[in-house]
Amino acid sequence: MKTLEVSTDNGIDWKYIQANIRCKAWRGYKAGAYGRQELRDIEQSLWTMVERYLADFTPERATFKTYIDMIVSRALAKILEARNTAIRTPPGGPVVSLTTMVDDPDGGPPMELASALSHEDRDRAIGRETRSEEAVFEEVEAFRRVFDQLPETQQELCKQVMEHGRIATQKQSGMTRRAFHTMLQDIQQRFVDAGITPPRDKRWK
Repeated sequence: MKTLEVSTDNGIDWKYIQANIRCKAWRGYKAGAYGRQELRDIEQSLWTMVERYLADFTPERATFKTYIDMIVSRALAKILEARNTAIRTPPGGPVVSLTTMVDDPDGGPPMELASALSHEDRDRAIGRETRSEEAVFEEVEAFRRVFDQLPETQQELCKQVMEHGRIATQKQSGMTRRAFHTMLQDIQQRFVDAGITPPRDKRWK
């Protein structure tokens, strides 16, 4: 994961990119798109995509922040799509690509495995609850809307807790434990009021 002490380098606001990536990766986790242990890998993949397309940025077409937001959003969508291109057999078995050609049971020409499987079939094969990409991104967008409405101090607190954990953030904030805990509860309640379940993560407890 790229980490820079300066906020800009040759006109590139790396800190904004880093914050954008971490925030969107967290939203994807919160929406159930992947596990907590996969967050760092997701973030690294998003960094790779951003660096690949940075050279294409033109101020005439969009602001830098809008462009980065678009790249990261599209990159996350591609990652989620790629995760749905393979299914796993029982533990220890081989990975079967959905692009593998299989015989058509109706006697037609060979077809891709993906064409013969429904989303429900695929999810059952990997033991995952069926959730459409639309449902995932609706939750991500709902999370984003609530997060964007938080006061700037609470947004920053969220980012610090997600990155460093509750204990370290409380110590660095200079707040008393009671005040810190009260603020976290207030943040969580905002998400609950919006119909969003708070992250099941010990960092928030």
